[in-house]
Amino acid sequence: MPRVSPVSIRSGRFLCPALLVACLVAAPAPSTAQPGLSVLIAQTWTNWNEAAVAHDDNTAPVGELELEHQWLDSRLRVFYTLAAGTYTTPGDWRYMTNNGGAVGRVDLSPNTRLFLGGSAWWRANGDAWESANYRGLSGNANLEHQLRPGATLRTGYVFDWRRFPDFEAMDQAEHRGFASLLVNLASRTTLVGEATAGTKSYGGGLITTTIVSPASGSGAGSGRGRGPGMVLTVRPVTEHTITLEGETIRAGQLTIFGRLAQSLADRTALQVQASWRTTFGDNPPAVITTPELFFDDGVYDDPYASNAATIRASFKHVLGNGATLEGGGTRFDKRYTGTPALDASGTPLPGLPLREDDVWRADASLWWPLLADHTGPMELGLRATYAFTRSDSNDAFYQYRSHTLGLGLAISY
Repeated sequence: MPRVSPVSIRSGRFLCPALLVACLVAAPAPSTAQPGLSVLIAQTWTNWNEAAVAHDDNTAPVGELELEHQWLDSRLRVFYTLAAGTYTTPGDWRYMTNNGGAVGRVDLSPNTRLFLGGSAWWRANGDAWESANYRGLSGNANLEHQLRPGATLRTGYVFDWRRFPDFEAMDQAEHRGFASLLVNLASRTTLVGEATAGTKSYGGGLITTTIVSPASGSGAGSGRGRGPGMVLTVRPVTEHTITLEGETIRAGQLTIFGRLAQSLADRTALQVQASWRTTFGDNPPAVITTPELFFDDGVYDDPYASNAATIRASFKHVLGNGATLEGGGTRFDKRYTGTPALDASGTPLPGLPLREDDVWRADASLWWPLLADHTGPMELGLRATYAFTRSDSNDAFYQYRSHTLGLGLAISY
């Protein structure tokens, strides 16, 4: 994959599972099996305004490969995803993620289905956050019951285990349970409500970190991971220097989510969704420094570290040739519960105020098929994206404006 080769991220060992799964998908299969493949190669360009650090390179390549195989009329699905790319924040913010697993479906009755699944994660990062590489395992069980035509109740449980080989204090085990209700109305309106409760325990171990201001004119980055010599450290909780030894920390959260979707015509739909999150229990032992334009992955941007409210409005329109136009606006409001805000040198602000982020994003994307008249299973198309981000934070590193353009080629089968 041009510019996104796994070898360029110095993690060639990750190619082995990708090649293995590719061989399995390419192998002959019974007629009931359904193989699938999709590849995305893209390049983004970002223009920064009022950013906390200078950006010499404003281009960021990204790539993604997805493989799947289905058997037994889609009752069993095996999948593998490889994603790689970088961020435009100065420093080595490359990443590669590998995720593979399986999901099975059991029909308990005409109106009830049970889904059981599991997967494994393997993430490798560039020098700026190499210490935050991790391995993970996940398992889930979801029960889906149709209460009546147009009304479906879902409940489920998810377990995630993650190990950080170079950062054992962040080793974590997470349990989440959820319940959701989906209702489709005759007015072509869809309503979704969901509640999720979770708890996460952290490994404890030993953390000793001190925030260090860079020496004047030295060109060295601070302990936060910024500047030419970026290295990852953690953002300590409430103290300038923190040491935790042999201590298991347990945090919890409750999230409420709602969505309203309305079909205006056969090819146009509008959607509004909102979520609210509150945390309880202990604060996480640390928050990992993340690059600009990095949002809501659930691990590095740890949801157990902040209370948050999010609202998004979006639309989708399908053109006559199969092209798809999507866009929307999102507002994030995050209040961290134990992470001090830092100034441009990486030093806590006077009085140790906690970090607060208000983020506005507007985005649009266009998918344009290049084989609109093709009747086979393969699809080829161009994807163009635009996003404006305004991040207002009392932490200097996360105070910026940006305009981002993206252009990619996508192939699916």
